[in-house]
Amino acid sequence: MKEKYFFKKNLLLKFFILLLHTKTLKKVKKMKKVFTLIVAASMVSLVACGPSAEEIAKKEKAKQDSIALAQKQQATQDSIAAATKAAEGAAAVKAKAKEDSIA
Repeated sequence: MKEKYFFKKNLLLKFFILLLHTKTLKKVKKMKKVFTLIVAASMVSLVACGPSAEEIAKKEKAKQDSIALAQKQQATQDSIAAATKAAEGAAAVKAKAKEDSIA
């Protein structure tokens, strides 16, 4: 019973709240459109400002430098592996010669 009375008493208040809410929703929708437009315009301007020729050249030079460094390191590792293999082969030959001279 109290709920019905409360609803009737506050019907006018609820109407004004609904009216205010409707106006607020219209403003929010308009602001969403404006915000979306601003975001789209900023994205387009960002994409249009792509890297300059100088920046592209710097990136390419850095790429070539890193490739050259990697090749140099690989050559160093290959020469170390070859020297280790040669030393192992020489040690094996020396050990075999020693065994042959003892036997």
